[in-house]
Amino acid sequence: MSGQEQANKFADFMNVMGRAEQKAFVEKLCRGTHPTLQQSAFSTFLSCIKEWAEMYEEGCYDLRNEETCRMSAEIVKLFGGDTYVPFI
Repeated sequence: MSGQEQANKFADFMNVMGRAEQKAFVEKLCRGTHPTLQQSAFSTFLSCIKEWAEMYEEGCYDLRNEETCRMSAEIVKLFGGDTYVPFI
């Protein structure tokens, strides 16, 4: 399955996910997944944060995702732009 297909599946999941599903997703990913895969997932999330931060700096957002982009820019600043996570 391609990255685009995976992103579409995740977006579909997010579109119907409620609080219980979100909690189950987080619990499984953070506590029920192999640590190496957790590291890989975190790296992917950091890449998303870096992209949203760039969107914020470029003004490529609207009221629906403004807070995501703004907070992402703050996170990137907090870490000095370093979003590298080693794969061990």
